[in-house]
Amino acid sequence: MKFARVKKDDQSQGFLPTLATVKSGEYPISRFLFFYLRSQPKGQTKQFIDWILTPEGQEIVTKVGYFPMK
Repeated sequence: MKFARVKKDDQSQGFLPTLATVKSGEYPISRFLFFYLRSQPKGQTKQFIDWILTPEGQEIVTKVGYFPMK
């Protein structure tokens, strides 16, 4: 897979979507994923959120093409 460098504007340097450039904010096309809940998570919802944050969950996040949280 090939990636194109992306610039914030005509005068800026182009950046590839790497973990380092996304974390630093240099890569201009990125956003956070938020979970909005009506109340504190419990039961299976809490188990799912807790699992996503484990090393195993973050590894799967990375394998499917997203950047991990940690």
